[in-house]
Amino acid sequence: MKYLFIILFATIFLPLKAQETFSMRYFFERPAALCSCISITDTAYYAVGVTNDTLPPFTAGNFFAKIRLDGEIDFIEIYTDTSKTLEVWSEHLIKTHDNGFAAVGYSFEEDMSAFLIKYNNQGDTIFTSFFRNSFYPTEIFILPRHLVQTEDNGFMISEWFNKPQGNTWNSEVGLTKIDSAGQIEWRQYYDDELSDQPRSMIVDYNGNYVIGSWNQNLSTQNMWFDSHARITKVAPNGDLISDYKTPESWGLIGPADGLVATDDGGLIVASRKGVEQDFVSFADIYWHTYIFKLNEEMELVWGTDIRSSRIAPANFFNQLIELDDESGYVAAGRIHDTLYLENKFGAKGHIAKISTEGDSLWHRLYHIVDSPSANTNVFNDLKQTPDGGFLLCGEANGFIQPDLEDYPRQRAWLMKLDQHGCLVPGCHLIDDVNEISQQQSILLYPNPVIDYLNIYVGDISIQKQLDFQLFNANGQVVKSFTSTTSAITHLLPVYDL
Repeated sequence: MKYLFIILFATIFLPLKAQETFSMRYFFERPAALCSCISITDTAYYAVGVTNDTLPPFTAGNFFAKIRLDGEIDFIEIYTDTSKTLEVWSEHLIKTHDNGFAAVGYSFEEDMSAFLIKYNNQGDTIFTSFFRNSFYPTEIFILPRHLVQTEDNGFMISEWFNKPQGNTWNSEVGLTKIDSAGQIEWRQYYDDELSDQPRSMIVDYNGNYVIGSWNQNLSTQNMWFDSHARITKVAPNGDLISDYKTPESWGLIGPADGLVATDDGGLIVASRKGVEQDFVSFADIYWHTYIFKLNEEMELVWGTDIRSSRIAPANFFNQLIELDDESGYVAAGRIHDTLYLENKFGAKGHIAKISTEGDSLWHRLYHIVDSPSANTNVFNDLKQTPDGGFLLCGEANGFIQPDLEDYPRQRAWLMKLDQHGCLVPGCHLIDDVNEISQQQSILLYPNPVIDYLNIYVGDISIQKQLDFQLFNANGQVVKSFTSTTSAITHLLPVYDL
């Protein structure tokens, strides 16, 4: 095994004792894989996601993995069916009352259907319950988004579906209640004159279901858009309690991508603020990430732009959590750091912390340097670990050709960060220094390095770009890349050196 030793001269010293961190990519000997959702116990991590079969007809299936606390796979079960897909894309893997797990997904056979899949703690499937659009066969599209176990050991599922609208495609938000054996008990939907797409669901302090969605007219308009965060509160029996949309005076507001109920009756909402971008014959909405708080009367308490990045169509959060020590909230998703039209596929994993009063405390970006052209790094799910750190899962891929060693390019991604959101221990100390040179703002970890060299660039002003070059013992450049981004960790592969 080869080791690469790095010598770094700096005036910032790393802490002697730090939480364990890691970044792991998995493909399970398959052409493609991604991690959709995770669950955490004191002794292990559990992950579920999507993977492709290795033999024709390349049907997409789902995997269930138990992962040790150091990121190594304990065991994995893969479920495929040659007659249909079995795709779990939802960001919710819940631990059930009987010590098992459950998730939701969708399937394509002749038509589209949704399913609830229940596993035991060894990853064996207890049952898979399929159901179709409420208006089937007139309408086919249905996508389950979120899952909560009910007090009677059943399940509540939020779903995104379309209903008959003549020649107009219009989607809605619905709930499906399923019993402990996987049978449907009741279904309800909550329509609006605009289209809706559910993006989050929680249970509030009163036991009611709160659904966060995107309320918009983009499916019927190619410019002059309406866009709102919609928050729908529903009783356990499915009855509508309240329905809220962000007012037009706020401008273009994106989905309620994440929700947290506060003990004062309010809500923390992870969302986006948009700007309509006009082109020759159409328009699009480009976004900044945004978090705001509503009080019990659904009035704005505060709102915070998390990062003043360049706007892009695909800047968003996928998950929002409250911290166990009640010091604030952490959100995770993806963000573009370059002009979208120059690099349409380039995205970085994004994690940010905000205080209970709405102050932006820190944000971090993560980028695996796979190829010189573009990489897509996305966090789909986020959980706090027992040591106060964070576990994130998603996908990390780049444009890699099949004949190269790093094929396949799309891989499931699991990352363990410390309580400051750092993969490189001490990265928060760099950001706490008021005046620091560009050279001093860079940390390298680990030393020695075996597979990936993690390069942290502090939250500094970059006038043009940073050029990184890695030399071998003969003074030859063996790796190089450029960056225009701060507060970012670049994960540079060195296992091939």
